[in-house]
Amino acid sequence: FGFELTFRLKREPSDDTPPIWPAELLQTLAKYVFQTGNGLCPGDHISWHNGLDQSEGPICQMLLAADPKLHDLETPLGVLKFIQIIGITNEELKTVQEWNGPGVTNLLRQNPL
Repeated sequence: FGFELTFRLKREPSDDTPPIWPAELLQTLAKYVFQTGNGLCPGDHISWHNGLDQSEGPICQMLLAADPKLHDLETPLGVLKFIQIIGITNEELKTVQEWNGPGVTNLLRQNPL
C-alpha cells in the first residue's frame, strides 16, 4: 500500500509501561486497509465514535497527516510514506469536514497543547 502508520503519545511521569491501546488501534486500522483495499492518505479523517484509548474521553476521532519527523523513503518497490495518526475531538473533526485536513493539521501543529 506504500505507507506506514505512526503514532506518538506523550508519556506521563507515572507511566511505568507503555499502554497497549495505540498498538491495538494501529492493528485495527491495518486490518481495515487489508480487508477493504482502501488506502489512507494525509488529510484523511477517520470517524471512530469511541475514545481512541477505549475510554469515554474527548479524543475519539482521527486525522491523518504526513509524519513531520519521518520523511518519504525511496525503496525498490516505490515510495514509502509515513502517515501520522492525530487524535482529535468531535469539534475538531467538524472543522476538518467543513474546511480541510491539512489546514487543521497545520493549526494543531502551530498550537500544540
